[in-house]
Amino acid sequence: MESFIQQVNEAANHLASRLPVHPRIAIILGTGLGAAADSIEGAAAIPYSQIPHFPVSTAPGHEGRLIGGEWAGRPVLIMQGRFHLYEGYTPLQISFPIRVMARLGIRTLIVSNAAGGLNPNFRAGDLMLVSDHINLTGRNPLVGPNADSWGPRFPEMTEPYCRGLQQLALDTALRERILLHRGVYVGVLGPSLETAAETRMLRILGADAVGMSLVMENITAVHAGIRVLGLSVITNVNLPDNYQPAPVEQIIATANAAAPGLHHLMDRVLARPYQQGYLTVGPGCVPAGVGGAYPPPPTGQDEQLPNRLQGKSDGLSGSGSSRTGWNSDSNRKADQYRAGSADGVVFDEGPDAAGAGSDAEAAA
Repeated sequence: MESFIQQVNEAANHLASRLPVHPRIAIILGTGLGAAADSIEGAAAIPYSQIPHFPVSTAPGHEGRLIGGEWAGRPVLIMQGRFHLYEGYTPLQISFPIRVMARLGIRTLIVSNAAGGLNPNFRAGDLMLVSDHINLTGRNPLVGPNADSWGPRFPEMTEPYCRGLQQLALDTALRERILLHRGVYVGVLGPSLETAAETRMLRILGADAVGMSLVMENITAVHAGIRVLGLSVITNVNLPDNYQPAPVEQIIATANAAAPGLHHLMDRVLARPYQQGYLTVGPGCVPAGVGGAYPPPPTGQDEQLPNRLQGKSDGLSGSGSSRTGWNSDSNRKADQYRAGSADGVVFDEGPDAAGAGSDAEAAA
């Protein structure tokens, strides 16, 4: 484990010396969705092969680049392509980029992917907000020795996808007239696609979409104290009694066609003007004490920022919403988000806000 920690630190230090921004938001773009990064301003693209110890993408539709720049006026770090268990990577290797993100100071992770629809109300090209997931991969990135400085041995998974960020996305989709379903994602090992019988079983289990990514990343992020927003592009919908082939070329083509809608949604989410200051990490997104012992980002990073980025808003923070009364309380919470209340989601501002966040946590 010590060797793995050292590799994470080496990769983070390398990126800190090359990135033009100091991001607090990271975005992972999945199969066929890499074009969403084309509008990044002041972008610096770094191939995965140039980052020490970083895995390399081998899956179709994954370009394999890390991009730093501005999106909707906010510094972001974008993974243009991800890694999968079916490529032969271990869960620990898949967790590596998330660990590097945490080392760089990322507080919020937006994960996107292409997924097969299980809900008969979905259509190819629809967007789905991930509300929860089912892990049927038989794998977990936290198996083995635990680095206590990174997170607890048994992390809480009551809220793997931040409810505050979910509400922000839903509210934004409503404002922008974007159809956004909300459902449960089931992660499977792959690379073979599901049989009709397996599809029927997954639907009975309560899943709305199925895919071969996202779960390892989410578990690692929750362990590290990073808030997660999950978005899936539904590339095909197969009904068990009318099963149709879903060739990878069709999946990539559908994801490419849906990418502008996903891009627009993420652009509007990032552009939402919320109140200033840090919001304490409360039980609404990440359990208290999780991920709090990560070392600070590599020193000297702030001095490397262009003047135009100094002091800019640099991240999404979490929600203090309660774990109870989610459905019955959603209208009240939506009103609070529109008003920018302390119970909503805010953007991080400036280094002096850390103390305010600590005071808020003590008062919570």
